[in-house]
Amino acid sequence: MSQTVNTAVSLQTLAPLDLPPATLVALSAAAVLSPATVNMCDTTSAAFTVTLPSAASCVGRSLVVFLNVYGSGHTLTIAPSGSDDINGSSSSLTLTSAHTAYKLLSIASGQWVALSSL
Repeated sequence: MSQTVNTAVSLQTLAPLDLPPATLVALSAAAVLSPATVNMCDTTSAAFTVTLPSAASCVGRSLVVFLNVYGSGHTLTIAPSGSDDINGSSSSLTLTSAHTAYKLLSIASGQWVALSSL
């Protein structure tokens, strides 16, 4: 008996992440992100960097999720804005595998927390 597995990413797939209403954004090049967006990033053609919004502009209310949709060996880099940090470090996060994600929350001015790598 064969079984078909649907690997398509859908908003229904994201439901367990407890996302507030958000805008779905498809990206394939460097961008500065907006709060309350779900960013589906396509690194098929090349690696690129997305920059988080200023943590001060969305303290305690913003949740940002990044999905490396295809990931053909190219890296998606998630960089903090200016002097902001992620998990107490000024280092960026990276995604290299298809269908991976980070769930991030601004907890204070200048501070992002990666709640999970999905």
